[in-house]
Amino acid sequence: VGPREGKATARDKAPASLNAVFSPGADDGDELAALAPRNAVDAARAIDAVFEGPLPVEHTLAVIKPGTADEHRAEIMREIRAHGFTIAAQRRARLSKEQVESFYEEHRGKFFFDRLTSYIASGPVIAMVLAKPGAIKSWRSLMGPTNTFKARTDAPSSLRARFGIDGTRNATHGS
Repeated sequence: VGPREGKATARDKAPASLNAVFSPGADDGDELAALAPRNAVDAARAIDAVFEGPLPVEHTLAVIKPGTADEHRAEIMREIRAHGFTIAAQRRARLSKEQVESFYEEHRGKFFFDRLTSYIASGPVIAMVLAKPGAIKSWRSLMGPTNTFKARTDAPSSLRARFGIDGTRNATHGS
């Protein structure tokens, strides 16, 4: 973007910048071609000033499960980006059994709870916050059915069909 002082300063300090090349005025203090916020707070204020109402961007949690996180992380992340998601945050972590049990609390008492929590605690996961309009529905569609075998018949190009092993080791989680 270049310096904010004006075209003359931009020409001196950053001759290839947008303000040096495209600003209509010749002197400092004249109108600038471009202006970029200095930080996230200023960016949020600028967005609010230009656009009315909230933007239709959703965020969703995506997890690449143990084993899959090591073997297929790069390919899954390429697919995520190819489907228009922005990875807003990412963290590789090994969760304790207690953390996993808390995370899957809604499934406590179900027949698969112990198998699921032991598996998730067995190795590192890649946790991500994905962002895009309709992120929740899009992520669920990209993952495919929970059961890998059903995914292979009903959604053969889905992540779970391609990288899952069974109903528990199904490559990904979404919230």
